[in-house]
Amino acid sequence: MRILLIEDDTVTSSFIKYTLREQGYVVDHATDGKEGLQLARINQGNYSSIILDVMLPTIDGLKICKTLREENDTTPIMMLSSRDETENKIEGLNAGGDDYLTKPFEISELIARIKALQRRNNNQTEQILSIRHVSLDRSSHEVKVHDELIQLTRIEFRLLHLLMQNRGKVITRSEMLDKVWDMHGGEIFSNTINVHMKELRRKIQDDSKDPLIITVRGSGYKFAKQ
Repeated sequence: MRILLIEDDTVTSSFIKYTLREQGYVVDHATDGKEGLQLARINQGNYSSIILDVMLPTIDGLKICKTLREENDTTPIMMLSSRDETENKIEGLNAGGDDYLTKPFEISELIARIKALQRRNNNQTEQILSIRHVSLDRSSHEVKVHDELIQLTRIEFRLLHLLMQNRGKVITRSEMLDKVWDMHGGEIFSNTINVHMKELRRKIQDDSKDPLIITVRGSGYKFAKQ
């Protein structure tokens, strides 16, 4: 899983990054608010959670949190601050934060809270994705087209899930390699993705003039919003 850490303190951020990576997380790190907000926007939907310091250069954490919520980013946000007054915590939660941890803290508590946020978010995530005539059940791994079950390979299912989950957003080929083939920067024949996408389209598409899976030349693919 991938986490965004927005923290300007070198010692705190180094400790958090080291511990999270030891736990198996991939960590993106921003040292100021502007960079952090940019990363959150570019990678919306790709982070399992965001760890956000309140006091940051350029843009403060409260403003970042409010902005992301206004843009319908539902990624769980853990706010960090040295301010421990009740009104500060309320302010952070009202800005859209899901949890608030005061500094200094035990790293084990931070990890436990992050995992709790992710469990809560996973439980709230819709199990059935439906767009037009296609529905995908994440729990049963079943896909229906016009209410008829169809057979997909494991790779096809993961591709469809990734695209439908991020409907309207361009998914790059490198993201597909990372999330579908579990190849982090590895090599794969460039034609492989094309072959799988062609077969997936054949199985779910019934009108080539109004495609569900749209090719964005030079970037990747996206699934129709509706």
